Amino acid sequence: MFPREVWPERYTSVDLRKDLLGGLMAAFVLFPLSIGYGLISGLGAVAGLYGGIALSLVGAFCGGVAAVVRGPNILIATAMAFLVAEYATSVAEAFTIVVLAGLFQIGFGILRLGRYVAFVPHPLLAGLFTSLAITLIVSQLHVLLGAELAPSGVAAAIVSLPQAVRGAHLPSVALSGICFALVPLWRGKWAAAVPVTIMMLVAGFAAGMFLFPEVATIGAVQTGLPSLILPVLAPAYVTRILPSAFVLALLSAVMILVLAFLVDSLTGSRHLPNRELVGVGLGNVAAGLLGGMPGSVSTGTLTNIRTGGRTPVSGATVGAVFLLVILVPGSSVVIEQTPRVVIAAVIMVAGFAALDMQFLRGIAKVARHDALIFTGTLLAALFIDFVSAVLIGFVLSSLVTYMQAQRFEAARLRSVPVLDRVVFGDAPGMDPFSARTGLVVFPEQVTIASARELSRIVSPDIRHHRLLLFDLSNTQFVDLTAAVVISQLVNAALAGGRKTIVVVGMRPEVRRTFDALRLLARVPADHLVPDLATGYGVIRSTVSEM
Repeated sequence: MFPREVWPERYTSVDLRKDLLGGLMAAFVLFPLSIGYGLISGLGAVAGLYGGIALSLVGAFCGGVAAVVRGPNILIATAMAFLVAEYATSVAEAFTIVVLAGLFQIGFGILRLGRYVAFVPHPLLAGLFTSLAITLIVSQLHVLLGAELAPSGVAAAIVSLPQAVRGAHLPSVALSGICFALVPLWRGKWAAAVPVTIMMLVAGFAAGMFLFPEVATIGAVQTGLPSLILPVLAPAYVTRILPSAFVLALLSAVMILVLAFLVDSLTGSRHLPNRELVGVGLGNVAAGLLGGMPGSVSTGTLTNIRTGGRTPVSGATVGAVFLLVILVPGSSVVIEQTPRVVIAAVIMVAGFAALDMQFLRGIAKVARHDALIFTGTLLAALFIDFVSAVLIGFVLSSLVTYMQAQRFEAARLRSVPVLDRVVFGDAPGMDPFSARTGLVVFPEQVTIASARELSRIVSPDIRHHRLLLFDLSNTQFVDLTAAVVISQLVNAALAGGRKTIVVVGMRPEVRRTFDALRLLARVPADHLVPDLATGYGVIRSTVSEM
């Protein structure tokens, strides 16, 4: 049943009315888009509707975000179109990808990865989502001209565009012009009450029926209850699509969890990320088994919230409306007679809305490394594939993170000589201006990012001093790579038997990293001391014994 954690303390009849109204308005917005997204994905118009039913109902019952509406999504549809063209030779193979993506999401939730999924770098997401929006917009240009949907991929769509322009169907172009004319005209309180996409659909349907009857329509659509589609479990096929299904699951998860923070701020609720991953994963599994396209957070979410929806009842209402529509006798006739160009116009408006204009406008002002991640991800998604784009984006992000960590850690690493008068005080025979002891003070964290720089900075002090203090008093974290580098420096210094190294102030968690591989085995136990004063004492004892 609906999770208790996403419900308000008191739920009244007024709340119920608001939820039903919000769900109804969200359904009106999402219904035509779901048809279009199904067409874009290559799975068919009805796949968008079945996906909307499965995700809305299952997500509402099992999810962890109160007012979100789950369903087909413009960017997921574009990604799915690539996967269908690239990996699926049958309906069952296509929906196997959907099922696997859902299973991955369930796994994310069970492993409690919800709070980490949203840590994907923003430039990577901006580049990926912008590329998917561009791909969508370019592909719909062909439909607006009266041609078939563009070939998969931006390059192929652009190459074939001149031919589509030469063969443009003028009634289709005129009908698309009528739809787009409504965008700047539909303003004010009317736009707040009824979204412009609904008016585009109504006006376009009427104009197509009475003014342009020759314009191509969606065509035959099989409605009614869906049939069970069993996934293809052949090991060779599953192995081939696993990376793509994983990336599809990640995209869907990131989108819904990022928006969950906005939903929380608008509704005053608090989402449960791991539960939401399980809920949307179950919804995608159900969608795949019932012949529906995958999804995530849908366009109807903000409409639902603006009209008062606050609980899972509103999301379930969307699924119930979709289910009623496909079960009503004759509903398929309305869907079948809808001009394809009208759906394309509605989708193109949604595509422009999906562009990350905030990032595009500010790209000249953001840090160069962020612009590099954005551009690399964008170009890879446009001209290779979106799976490679995600990998390239993560590699670039990791390199940037390492470079920043290297600068941070290296700037805080201090390697200095210590005057004898500091270590030995006024001991007789000591030159107070001599500095036989080298002190290396490590930063708060030492990682693989700064390991090479660490070796470069510390090596000269090891060569020039017989007595060395490695001060880790302020160090809270050392990763294994950095620990190995430090141990190599220590072992190299001790190899000749003429140097003394004292390690100061290791915290228990840092000590465990070194002890795991016995990296400081050559350092005597009494040379591992708790503080600098004790370290000076060990140095004095060592010198007195020489």
